[in-house]
Amino acid sequence: MFHKFRLSLAVAVLASLMGITTASASSYTWISGGALVFPQAYHNRSSATHYLMNWQHTRKYHNIKNYPHTTWYATYSVILSHKNKHAEYVYVTNQRHQVGGWIWHGFLAPGTATKQAAPASDGLHLSSPVTYNQQNQFDRVVRTKLQDDGYVYSSPLAMIMDYYWSNDLTPQTLPLADAFKIEHPKGLQLSQLSATSLDKLPNITHWIDPKNGNQQLEATGNGQLALSMATYVEQQLQAHHATQYALWSPLSGKLSQKTLNGHLILIMR
Repeated sequence: MFHKFRLSLAVAVLASLMGITTASASSYTWISGGALVFPQAYHNRSSATHYLMNWQHTRKYHNIKNYPHTTWYATYSVILSHKNKHAEYVYVTNQRHQVGGWIWHGFLAPGTATKQAAPASDGLHLSSPVTYNQQNQFDRVVRTKLQDDGYVYSSPLAMIMDYYWSNDLTPQTLPLADAFKIEHPKGLQLSQLSATSLDKLPNITHWIDPKNGNQQLEATGNGQLALSMATYVEQQLQAHHATQYALWSPLSGKLSQKTLNGHLILIMR
């Protein structure tokens, strides 16, 4: 509840900064949504004319056609209603925050405008046990790789994920359909969703070092654990014909004792 309050407060602050008021005359209605936990990269889906606007669609700011090589970073995602139809809109800016506005997410494609070269290692220096900051770094590497490859972290899916991890549940102990009924994020249909989980990462030594199976590489910045995690997630997304996801992948155990492991919950759309 507190987390949702903070998101609502953040949206209110953003609306204030942008001069947005609910009293403005508009046929668009803000239904739900808020700040993204992690900024999501997008680029123009086509060379067509589409505008960044205020969320009420009463003011045009920038034509994205004039920014063909720009990577847009979404920090807010909301569901707007217009003529009895609901759709997802995102608030995006360029990297320097010089250009920004709201736009229908379908006018953008996930991923950066320029394809990023895949790193040879994840650059992590895990200790025993893994610290909170190291877990965050691990998560960030996974998300960045998925983002660069065009997959979108979904806040509505994250609502369902939050229910799983906060109640120590998995899709095996609580079917996705039941979790969906409890949270029921607006703008989602159960038929669009799928989920999978792992109680234990398969062959984690191979995930860290595919060639020689040396777990200690993950303590030196030369391991591939986070990259392997991203690859596994991408395989699942492709198998389920999904492009959006929410992921929880906490690490556990101690690298020094060769007991490092983790588990995974993945919800896809």
